Amino acid sequence: MLDISEFKHVLAQTQVPLLSLYLNVDPAAAENQATPAAWSIFLKNTLKRIDTHLEPTQIKLWHDLRARVEEYFGFYKPESKGLALFYGATIEQTYPLAARVANQAAFGEPLVTPLLWLLDEYEPYVVVVVNHSKATLLTVSLGQIVSQEDLLLEMKTAEWHEKTFMPGGGYGMHASKRRDLFNNRVEAQHERFHKQVAQYAQALCEKQEAKRLVLGGDHEAAHAVFDLLPPQVRVGVIDIAALPHYQSSAEILHKVAARVSQHERQRETALVDELVNAAKGHGRAVLGQAAVEAAFEQGKVELLAAAWPGGAGVEKLALRALRAGAEIELVYGAAAERLAGYEGAAARLYYR
Repeated sequence: MLDISEFKHVLAQTQVPLLSLYLNVDPAAAENQATPAAWSIFLKNTLKRIDTHLEPTQIKLWHDLRARVEEYFGFYKPESKGLALFYGATIEQTYPLAARVANQAAFGEPLVTPLLWLLDEYEPYVVVVVNHSKATLLTVSLGQIVSQEDLLLEMKTAEWHEKTFMPGGGYGMHASKRRDLFNNRVEAQHERFHKQVAQYAQALCEKQEAKRLVLGGDHEAAHAVFDLLPPQVRVGVIDIAALPHYQSSAEILHKVAARVSQHERQRETALVDELVNAAKGHGRAVLGQAAVEAAFEQGKVELLAAAWPGGAGVEKLALRALRAGAEIELVYGAAAERLAGYEGAAARLYYR
């Protein structure tokens, strides 16, 4: 699974100029039904365009890069929805993507925002659908279910020698106590099962580096699992939703994805509001590309917030943030509209 640390490592080892390619290679896309496919036409036209815009010092390298790229695509058969490709003097890095991307290309500095957007917008999350005897745990990454685990509670109640309550005398009292004991044992089994589900959910979040979690299923069971999660995992729960067990995994994903997207937009809006208010109050934030660039020069940037999609200035700042090890948050919708008044860029600064 592609992650940001791997991408940073690639950039750190890369010398410019670099060829960056993003292609929508989804065979199911309407524009790819013809022969040649739209992405293939875009690739051919891109290579021709770069041919006519080279600096003298780039010609030898470019001819080598072009030959290597054409060799790669000479044997290429699309098996994913998207493809990101980075070729340089000493690097050949390709990333099959489970989500579509717009056809884009650049030769020079790396084109990073399309991939950063995918990593941010479609970062992994875990869905837990649970009742008192069954749990389904889904891991979602790049908008697709990448793993599913099912847990079942097996209670051998026949071994507990349950006695049916019978009215009358002391035996009735005895049966009532047995009934209470039976119910207590069932409740204890449920509690142990919920604890097991919480532990599995925690392990899955750690394994997949998922910071977000959605719980659903039986209302009481889902809340019981929530209470049993450790604080560092519980803080990532974005919703306890109505997710019946009888729904298919695809139906659950469709319902949850909308809620996750809504939560992401709300979080982005809150972040931009925080930065704008801090900057206007002379706090640890700055607004606008020039101010953010100056903050980078001084080594003060902790987090870059940039509008998506952005222009060349935003692309430059995102690349600088990536190389500086700063956090990057690409925002969309209402948050991006508010940032548009500040050239699409804001930054949170370190304490000094």
